[in-house]
Amino acid sequence: MSLDSFHTRVAPKLHQGCIKVAENIRRRIAERTVNTSTGASFNFTVSIGVFEYDGHPDYQRFLDSVDKALYVAKNNGRNNIYMG
Repeated sequence: MSLDSFHTRVAPKLHQGCIKVAENIRRRIAERTVNTSTGASFNFTVSIGVFEYDGHPDYQRFLDSVDKALYVAKNNGRNNIYMG
């Protein structure tokens, strides 16, 4: 199962804080085991792409950059964070 992308915007120059928050989210999701009513269990993983918004008025350019960072994270073995 894949939730392909989720975007959020934070204030400029907070990317180190974003990395810490992203790592906390990634770790907490990976640590959680989901048990089903049939007795099966599984875990989720998450890859996160982070990209600092440069203020350019073409917001689609920013979204494209975030998507690229996300796919680098996924292609680096999944369950990781990539700062683009």
